[in-house]
Amino acid sequence: MTTTPRRPRTRLFELRGDIPRRVYAGAGVAFIALFLAAWLLLTELQVVSPIFLPPLRAVGEELIIQAQEGILWQDVGASVYRISVGWLLATVLALPIGILMGNFRFFEGLFEPFVDLVRYMPAVAFVPLTILWLGVDDTQKFAIIFIGTFFQEVLMIMDNVKNVQRDMIQ
Repeated sequence: MTTTPRRPRTRLFELRGDIPRRVYAGAGVAFIALFLAAWLLLTELQVVSPIFLPPLRAVGEELIIQAQEGILWQDVGASVYRISVGWLLATVLALPIGILMGNFRFFEGLFEPFVDLVRYMPAVAFVPLTILWLGVDDTQKFAIIFIGTFFQEVLMIMDNVKNVQRDMIQ
């Protein structure tokens, strides 16, 4: 009597366990579909006022109009530019500071209390101040992106540098 080998059962909720790629992708698609269905249901049944949540259909129509007129692509380009410059500025400064903090306790003691204090402040809380300091042009937008990323980046780089084995450094 021959028995066919049994495939191991996939446990979807095993801690850090692998799941099949189709299940992984399917879960993402299902969540987006559920989100859109809830949006559609809430707006069509008028559970939420259109002032607070516009109907999905109206958003889709406006998306098409803005894409056809070029407004969408112009706005996407401006956003990508501002995000890229703000992030690049934050990274250029966060990299050396994070490396210093990860390698030398003096620099960790010097910078970490301030970095820890500021990183929990929401970047949008700085919008009024940055408008007063920098105006409303792109510089202000760069500053908000910088504030939103710099402090997290410093700590992430510091933590990663600390995990580099000493013999690798030498």
